[in-house]
Amino acid sequence: MTIHILLVEDEDNLRAEVAEMLRLEDFVVTEASDGQEALTILQETRPDIVLCDVAMPNMDGYHVLEHIRKDGALLQLPFIFLTARADRQFVRHGMNLGADDYLTKPFSRKELLSAIDARLARVTTISEQADQKLDQTKKQLTRMVAHELRTPLVSMTMVQDVISNKLDDLSPTDLRDLFDMMQSGNKRMRHLVEQMVFYTQLNTGVIDTNTVETQGRLLELDFVINEAIQMGRSFAYRHADGTIRRAHKKPYAPIKCLMKPLSFALAELVANALIYSPQGSQVMIQETVDDVWVYLHIVDSGPGLTTNRLRKASVPFEQIDREKQEQQGMGLGLPLAIKIVEIHNGELTIKETASHGTKVTVKLPLVVM
Repeated sequence: MTIHILLVEDEDNLRAEVAEMLRLEDFVVTEASDGQEALTILQETRPDIVLCDVAMPNMDGYHVLEHIRKDGALLQLPFIFLTARADRQFVRHGMNLGADDYLTKPFSRKELLSAIDARLARVTTISEQADQKLDQTKKQLTRMVAHELRTPLVSMTMVQDVISNKLDDLSPTDLRDLFDMMQSGNKRMRHLVEQMVFYTQLNTGVIDTNTVETQGRLLELDFVINEAIQMGRSFAYRHADGTIRRAHKKPYAPIKCLMKPLSFALAELVANALIYSPQGSQVMIQETVDDVWVYLHIVDSGPGLTTNRLRKASVPFEQIDREKQEQQGMGLGLPLAIKIVEIHNGELTIKETASHGTKVTVKLPLVVM
């Protein structure tokens, strides 16, 4: 494998000497005489490692490194400073900016090659670890998707077989129980399909902020909430008949929205509140309005979410305490709700209540008539 090195050094003789040394080791070397030239080169090509002087005209090495670390595509690019200074404060400043190593001038061929080998080996290790993690994630996702799709299919197929083979022996009560089981599997399957459809539409840009602006309808938030409550109960695989209490005073709150995606997002939040609230407790839903925003507050008395648990729950295909909570689904509910609210130019926040429950607040732009 050919290794490409970007060598940034303003002293022509030293740059030529180091470049020749590296080429004799079969490295491909691109030379730059200052930081500005280096950044121009980085816009056109991606080296495997950068060797960069600190004190240079036009742009010094520190600014080169700052630009590189701000670029997501170059964030992990190995970077070694070449400098005549070796005092601790000087070195620490470069390390704080994200430098991987320092070589103090004059350096030997052995020191240079050793530093390069060490940085490249580190990159290889990180890449291998990332590949392993990605492979594990793919396997986990495959198992999750297979389980979530097969489980309702198995139950519906079993019901169909029982009815087909024993129809004459089944009482009306037996038939009702079997149809209820089939309906449950059908609801679960439809929910999964809808999640995957919205996930695909959001990630491919089929629906986005521009879609809301051009195709959105002017609706009262109360109308969307009523739809979301009904849908959320169908999504809830536990406590679907739990008490939901609405604030008596419902302010006039017109919003511009895509009805189906937004009601789906709010339904996911309602379903979560029902699922995680203890049996016999209630979910509180309240709307408030100011001069600019409409606020929807959904409060439950469930176990609450710490910052780390919330961060994990906000990532697609991640679930917290799946086995402990006997969860269904693929971990898409909350991430979809966040994204759908965002394309409506809104914001979704989650906080733990004083009683250790969860308060979800959805903020959406008020349409001033």
